[in-house]
Amino acid sequence: MKGEEGLQFTAVAKHKGLQLVLSIGNVLRPEQIGPVPNNAIVVKNAPQLELLKKASVCITHAGFNTLLEALTQGVPQIAIPVTNDQLGVAARIADKKTGQTTSLDGLDASNLSLLLHEVLNKPIYRDNSRSIQKAIGKKNGLSVAAELLEQAFGLTHNPSSEADSNA
Repeated sequence: MKGEEGLQFTAVAKHKGLQLVLSIGNVLRPEQIGPVPNNAIVVKNAPQLELLKKASVCITHAGFNTLLEALTQGVPQIAIPVTNDQLGVAARIADKKTGQTTSLDGLDASNLSLLLHEVLNKPIYRDNSRSIQKAIGKKNGLSVAAELLEQAFGLTHNPSSEADSNA
């Protein structure tokens, strides 16, 4: 097993009732990943929105689109940020208690397994995710929901305050 995928396999293998779907994109081939436990499958591309409708948890790099899609379905997250805005998104996941986060440097199978256990067994993460899901539903549409989340997560750029500071 290689890299982060191997850690996910080891962590998920400890949770026999879970099914891991690992989408690896077009850079790797599934056979390059190595041995896969019985409760995991590896695919190049996965129907993320359909899977989130059935998911108990979403393990993510904390990209904003995946976060929005997970929250739209009321699914708590485990965030492993890697780059760019992902660190900020992960910080908001922790702050809003819609999931747990860990750094890539601090990631190992034991840590990921503990995070899975916590997110799956402490209702606060699902409750908070569902609360945001309800708020998204009341706003009629993902564009308004994206604005709501950008405001809640502190990602909104306010041009008027920038103009005031330049005056």
